[in-house]
Amino acid sequence: LEMPVPEVIKDALAKSGKANLGQELHKVLTAESNCGEDMLKSLNLKSEHMALETINKLESLIFSLKERTIEQVSGKSPVRTSWSFVKGSMSEFDKMELLLDRAETLLQLLKIRYPNLPQTFLDAAKVQYGKFYNTAMNSSTQFAES
Repeated sequence: LEMPVPEVIKDALAKSGKANLGQELHKVLTAESNCGEDMLKSLNLKSEHMALETINKLESLIFSLKERTIEQVSGKSPVRTSWSFVKGSMSEFDKMELLLDRAETLLQLLKIRYPNLPQTFLDAAKVQYGKFYNTAMNSSTQFAES
């Protein structure tokens, strides 16, 4: 069971989309190569700090794409983004899923290459939210018992 992402974080991530990725990471994810190792090599990470920053960006993108996929499937929101890296008759939804798959692949490779990185932003936000939620629930339970 995964901890939920706080609404304030969800809203910020959903609005940021491609802008948070940065040009270099966007170029890596949309390159013609399908190989995860090629994507990893082209990142040119020089420190663990850069790796953590990239992981944070990828997790944000993955979360945002999954949210948009859910919205699209449920009919709440159409896909409006045009991805130039995929040519041919692929639907926008399929292109979004391809980008999601590439981002997830790259994220897993980064986590394998850098296993001792500190907690990511999303994980820290979930934990902080969980602590706040548990404290609030305990307080309301104690208040109800009084």
